[in-house]
Amino acid sequence: MKKQRRVRSPRFVVPNNEQAVVSIGAEKLKGTLHMLSLTGGTVRLERRFASGTFADIGIQTASGTFSAAIELLTTTRDNAQAFRFIAMGPVARGRLNDGLSKM
Repeated sequence: MKKQRRVRSPRFVVPNNEQAVVSIGAEKLKGTLHMLSLTGGTVRLERRFASGTFADIGIQTASGTFSAAIELLTTTRDNAQAFRFIAMGPVARGRLNDGLSKM
């Protein structure tokens, strides 16, 4: 059996302290995006959440606003909360692709 090599999605450092809104239940928190890729990224929030917490994220891109369901992961070395995308519509996926291609 041949081993498959996992290819990691390219990561992009987000310039200009771009803002994101993370909604957990009724609570909305503003954060600063640090890193972003097609599969997830990191955001700096004023509070830390347990790994496995589900939320929604809204991000303003050059192509328009996009939102997606995310799962928060562990905190990184630079005190940013990692997340992965769980669900995203086709329009949002296109806006994310377009925004990343312009970075």
